[in-house]
Amino acid sequence: MECVPEAELRDRSAHLQKLLVSEDIDAALVTQNADLFYFAGIVNRAYLYIPAKGEPVLFFARGAGRVRAETKLRQVVELEQLKDLPAALRKMGYVLPERLGMESDVLPAALYFRYQSIFAPAQLVDASPLIRKIRMIKSNWELEKIRASALMGREVFSFVENTIREGMTEFELCGQIECFARKSGHPGMMRARGFNQEMQYLLVVSGADAVLPGFNSGPLGGRGATAAYPSGPSNRRIGGHEPVLIDQSPWFEGYMADMTRVFAGGDLPAHMLHGYDTALDIQRMLKKNACPGSVCSELWTAARQIVRTNGLCEHFMGMMRQVGFVGHGVGLEVDEWPVIGPNSDRVLAEGMVIAIEPKFVFPDGPIGLENTFVVGSGGLEPLIEMDDEIRYFR
Repeated sequence: MECVPEAELRDRSAHLQKLLVSEDIDAALVTQNADLFYFAGIVNRAYLYIPAKGEPVLFFARGAGRVRAETKLRQVVELEQLKDLPAALRKMGYVLPERLGMESDVLPAALYFRYQSIFAPAQLVDASPLIRKIRMIKSNWELEKIRASALMGREVFSFVENTIREGMTEFELCGQIECFARKSGHPGMMRARGFNQEMQYLLVVSGADAVLPGFNSGPLGGRGATAAYPSGPSNRRIGGHEPVLIDQSPWFEGYMADMTRVFAGGDLPAHMLHGYDTALDIQRMLKKNACPGSVCSELWTAARQIVRTNGLCEHFMGMMRQVGFVGHGVGLEVDEWPVIGPNSDRVLAEGMVIAIEPKFVFPDGPIGLENTFVVGSGGLEPLIEMDDEIRYFR
């Protein structure tokens, strides 16, 4: 695996430092895995201290050889206990912060109070909006990783076309896809930032069971294996003339794409085909109109107008429980900014990567698609070329 280049890390920290200065925050302490990888190029039990002015320093608790081999940061210090962090900073000549930024959106309360005690009398403030804002814009280096992950996703769907058959269970199909993906280098997990967003990187659901709402923020659930994990595939057997929806997050060296296709073992009913045509209309509209300067809430309104015109409001992005988005950022995490939804006033800019997923859920099953795009000067540009057709099998 290629290390994150020093120039990438340097630019990212410099960008955050500018925002820290603008918000009158003296330093940020980064501890969450995805953010650590973004700013330090590692995932470890570590604490990355980024002062508003000066050189960042990475403190780590274990694995010296691996940490020093994988990060391109210049200042890397072994630290046995968290409580020793302020003393270590003083020893290195840093003035302790009066306002310390932390990832309050993901930091557990118990850890928050512990950091508060360790850095007292410093005030802890939320730096997560600054971090997420920086991460919205992908560098060319990041875009190449996401393109590679999307290529893996296309290969997965090709594998499904040659594997899926009527009568196999959702579990069986899911297992075979996972085996193929793991052989292709997928780590078998994905990262999501939201609280309790325990999402599989591969969702396989079919027919009426797919209508059951899940516990996460997506439009589809599935019966799942048990009440302890009521989402995703089950032992349900795939029937003919019903949709099998496969939603996957392929992965390459930390970066994800997000992709969905529908498979069917025979002709689908007219209302589903109408829903699919409407999903294609929404994607076409967003590809054209999601340009730099576009406001996310206005794009959502335009998508909803297409849904309304086609008489599908009750089925858009869920049925028993509808979700308020039709697109979301993706990269190191599957739920990044920006979000194309009714409450998002974010303005699109070149380099943002967005998964567009217009989906419709009917009592007899789901329909829809998802592709990952980068915002270009003239609209959304696909990160990999792939046809959007329903895939029929016999």
